[in-house]
Amino acid sequence: MKKYIIICIALLGLGSCVVGDGDEKMDKDYSSRMLANQVVLTLSPVTMYPQFAIYAEALFSGRQAEADILKELYFKDANIFVDGDEVIFLIGANYYNLYELRTDGKLLAKGGAWQLVEVYGTSNIDSLVSIEGIEGEDGCFRFRYNKLPYRYYYSNDDCSVSTDIEYVVGEESVVLEVRGEGEIGDKYGYVTRFQIYNDYPLLYEKHINEEGSYRSGQIDVEYEDFIYKRTKSLTINL
Repeated sequence: MKKYIIICIALLGLGSCVVGDGDEKMDKDYSSRMLANQVVLTLSPVTMYPQFAIYAEALFSGRQAEADILKELYFKDANIFVDGDEVIFLIGANYYNLYELRTDGKLLAKGGAWQLVEVYGTSNIDSLVSIEGIEGEDGCFRFRYNKLPYRYYYSNDDCSVSTDIEYVVGEESVVLEVRGEGEIGDKYGYVTRFQIYNDYPLLYEKHINEEGSYRSGQIDVEYEDFIYKRTKSLTINL
């Protein structure tokens, strides 16, 4: 029960999410809404961190005009430095968040394997996501993480999310197209599995001077409780 109480705190932020499995009563099913909230919040790194890689790929590829658009979109007030194969982002006003994008010296379009970390103080490092390019393919990468986003969901549960992200940079916007799968839970209590299929990817759009938002997408969810031997399935439409 403790896990669910924590999930409920963020329930009011689920205004854009509709849950359904063909049953008109599903929207009134509180446990289903909590489950949907857990999945949506677990996917939050998919919209929080890809921009670091998209910006660096444009910068290292010599696409300065594209890099300028991305800085205006995502890093308007940030200080960004290139130190060898690393890109360092100082974000904030009075208090800075320090992020390091650690590349292997290869572009993502050349098969590069990158890692985004957050640095606290002088030695504390929190690994956030791994980003793997696909050789010969531009505008896409594999995006993986195995830690629940602490800003939204405090828990020691296991987490594994693997997605493929395609992106398009416009003159004043960026559109992400996300497919993949994930799993949350612990081996003794429960497991929540979710899938984003090729035919119904998540479309996330961010415009200059506007908050980003999902435009469409579908997530299929399967939940199993090992203690009470209960299962639940639902579909989240964004």
